[in-house]
Amino acid sequence: MAISEKGKKRYELIVKTALDLFLKNGYEKTSLSDIVAISGGSLASIYTFFESKEGLFQAIIEQEIDALIKEVDERIDLKISHSLEEFLTKFATIIFSIICTKKNISLGRIMMSEGPKNGGKLGRVFLDQILNRIDLVLINFFERDEIKAQLNPKFPAKFAAKSFIQSVIGVYYYDALILNEEPKLSKKEREEHVALCVELFLNGVRKKLN
Repeated sequence: MAISEKGKKRYELIVKTALDLFLKNGYEKTSLSDIVAISGGSLASIYTFFESKEGLFQAIIEQEIDALIKEVDERIDLKISHSLEEFLTKFATIIFSIICTKKNISLGRIMMSEGPKNGGKLGRVFLDQILNRIDLVLINFFERDEIKAQLNPKFPAKFAAKSFIQSVIGVYYYDALILNEEPKLSKKEREEHVALCVELFLNGVRKKLN
């Protein structure tokens, strides 16, 4: 269904308002009526665009991941070749700087709370987006012929991608979820953290030269 310019603005305003309220009050404590009271329009508009509160939250997650993928694409030209170490360093720096922001930590806390409910419906949406969007950037890179030739075939691309991302964000992200605050790292400390993660990863998955 085509959306008019007015409809697009309404859609964007609803998403922005919902995100602000979810972050401020939590997902469960925010009703669709609360969102409409600030964004304007009607409940009918929300049901037309998103079908449900869960659909609205899914749209928010998709928008946030769109922004992350766009930044990766802008800062790392995926159409040209990169050395393995160079790509991993750039990718890790971007992922850490975005995932470990206060906003995304707060979204993560919502997912920890709401994800398992209703049979894990929201949780599956979140994990599917992560797997199909963020992990896929790294998986596709690992499957390039010139990169694949450097990696130990014992480790599948999907396993390698998920392991690397978890090593980059996991050390600090889960502490941040519990404390509800950004990791307190200087620029130098972040660079050192990324460099250590890349070195650890390469020592594990890169083919050993005899």
